[in-house]
Amino acid sequence: MTVSKTARFVELSRKRKLALIEAAALLMAAWAATRFLPYAWWTRLLGPAGTVQQAIRPQAGTPVSKIVSWAVRTAARQFPWQVTCLPQAIAGRWMLARRDVDSTLCIGVRSARTAGGQGAQMHAWLAIEDWVSEERGAGDDYRIIARFTTT
Repeated sequence: MTVSKTARFVELSRKRKLALIEAAALLMAAWAATRFLPYAWWTRLLGPAGTVQQAIRPQAGTPVSKIVSWAVRTAARQFPWQVTCLPQAIAGRWMLARRDVDSTLCIGVRSARTAGGQGAQMHAWLAIEDWVSEERGAGDDYRIIARFTTT
């Protein structure tokens, strides 16, 4: 027997419920901003552009970063459309900023050669000190072309 989404939500702790609701609202805002506003406008919402460096290696995340990562990913799966990596990274950044956690939003590109002949691919991810918000090859396969820091 499968458990409904509503039943699973009810079983969550209060902290996780609030994080999930916050993530859903911020994902919607980030998705709308990246979809309908010019690049120059929505990037102002991310903070100052940082220096472009390579190779941010994954390490263990903090409890706050882990719950934010969980909330953003879980909320993103509930939308009737695909919420791509950029709105997810932006929503995570905003959630961390509300919790006074510094982060770096990275936007990278992978060439067609390293993408398995599928054409160039862009990707966005969030880094907190040395921790990367996701498992998917961030940093190594992608050349960072933009970085937005909070510090």
